[in-house]
Amino acid sequence: MNVRMAIRGAIGVAVSVASVLLLLGTIDLHAVAARISAIEPGWLAIAPVSLAVQLGLRSMRWALLLTATTHIGVRTIRVIGPLTVGYLANALLPARLGEVARSVLVARREAIAFGAVVASVVVERVLDLAALLVVGLAITGVAGIGWLAVAITGALLAGLMALIGLAPAIMVRLDRFAPTVIRASLRDFLAGIVGVGLRASSLALVLSAVAWFGDVALMWAAARSLGIDLPLSAAVAIAVGAALGTALPAASGYLGTYEVGAVALGSFAGTAPDTVLAIAIVAHVFAVVPVALLGAITVASSGLPLSRTRDDPAGPRKASA
Repeated sequence: MNVRMAIRGAIGVAVSVASVLLLLGTIDLHAVAARISAIEPGWLAIAPVSLAVQLGLRSMRWALLLTATTHIGVRTIRVIGPLTVGYLANALLPARLGEVARSVLVARREAIAFGAVVASVVVERVLDLAALLVVGLAITGVAGIGWLAVAITGALLAGLMALIGLAPAIMVRLDRFAPTVIRASLRDFLAGIVGVGLRASSLALVLSAVAWFGDVALMWAAARSLGIDLPLSAAVAIAVGAALGTALPAASGYLGTYEVGAVALGSFAGTAPDTVLAIAIVAHVFAVVPVALLGAITVASSGLPLSRTRDDPAGPRKASA
């Protein structure tokens, strides 16, 4: 497992380095620095409000999906802490290892099967991008975000649908090809994927779409703080690009990939690359730092020791069939 994590981390760092080099080679960094040096931070007072609303909505979404994948009721209040710790880990560790961290925390704290928790995170990530695509298409159309973004998100959705369809057949054959040490976790994961029904998926999509408007608001506020009058369609395009960038393997805090994604779709929507990069840098700082600090406070308060479970100290409860 340590070797796999090291490989993921190395890939993430390599992708971030390539992203940064791409930006350095194509954008006037002096123009970007000049814009940021003239920032008016008062506009960014919207950031804490936006982040608080998003944290609440995304906690509700994860609790909903956890309940669907495990068939064990999980309250929203129970996942807020692990979610913020996941954000902290993503800010400090490469390759989105925060997703693993929050999955471990919830599995141990709630005494539920780790594989089912991972299933909830996988479904959450795919539905999150799908919801952002829906928001982008509704406001800008394909012309505003490009066919590539549509294709990437469509491929992820198709992959999830295929996994749901194939999961029962894979579960029957697990004993033939899966190593014993991971067989139970794989079975819990596949059962969790199948367990997410239409109702839970639809509600998760709605919560995700509403939460993404907070990201769009943050992009708009970052632009205003730099003296840029950013149209709503451009703010959506930049937010979509930045989100797609965070889906890539990257170094700590999505370094480089966040900005490359934002610049790619922001430029496609007609905003100058140096302008988009300045907006993305400001939005990136205010999107990552506050929630990472909240995660650090959660860890420091010792509210989430890894060894504690809620109801069953003897071991995890299996997801219901």
